[in-house]
Amino acid sequence: MERIKEAQAGPKAMPLDDSEVATQDLLSKFLAKNSSNPDAFTSFHIISGCLSNMVAGSDTTAISLSAILYYLVKYPRCMIKLREEVDSFTAKGELSYHITYKQSLQMPYLQAIIKEALRLYPATGLPLERVVPKGGATISGCIFPEGSVVGINIWVAHRDIEVFGHDADEFSPERWLQDDVDRVALMNRFWMPKLTFPLNSLVLVLGRASVVTSLCLRCLVQKGLAYGKLLVCQTY
Repeated sequence: MERIKEAQAGPKAMPLDDSEVATQDLLSKFLAKNSSNPDAFTSFHIISGCLSNMVAGSDTTAISLSAILYYLVKYPRCMIKLREEVDSFTAKGELSYHITYKQSLQMPYLQAIIKEALRLYPATGLPLERVVPKGGATISGCIFPEGSVVGINIWVAHRDIEVFGHDADEFSPERWLQDDVDRVALMNRFWMPKLTFPLNSLVLVLGRASVVTSLCLRCLVQKGLAYGKLLVCQTY
């Protein structure tokens, strides 16, 4: 308790490796939120947030990273295109040594690969439960009274050919880069890794403002996947 009180009294930012940028750990942020609004963000929320980060956050992040790297190795053409994008951004001086989350969002092919890998291999296979609102709802021709709990398995939703096309079972990052704005908007609506947890976080449990989207494939500008380093970008 004394250490918690000390942290609450004087939270300190931690430097990021060799960077001049500093940030706070999640516990410090939780404590600050509790201190500023204890009624809305209680001690229960602090404990729940820490447990979610340690248990759900570790597994989902590892699974997501594994899926992304698996598909890059399985589809060399995608690896080549991503390397070209990383090389291009590096040559133009648009990437720092520790690529930031903001910088990674400017890389369209990297984002397409991440989204496609998480579409085909989402970290959880649980139904995304929702409570039917007042007045009830009709879903797929069935009437559900208000208060009913309904849900759909994310693995099933991500392979809906009416949304993702007849090649829904295939790995194709290019589907996210097509010119059909309406189609891309529809796919984004049904892309659900970031909706797996109640706080709409990254599978990233840190998600798309999440760790997975925060990937830095620095290995692509070094000696290749087997010998390079895989770093997690810092978010701001």
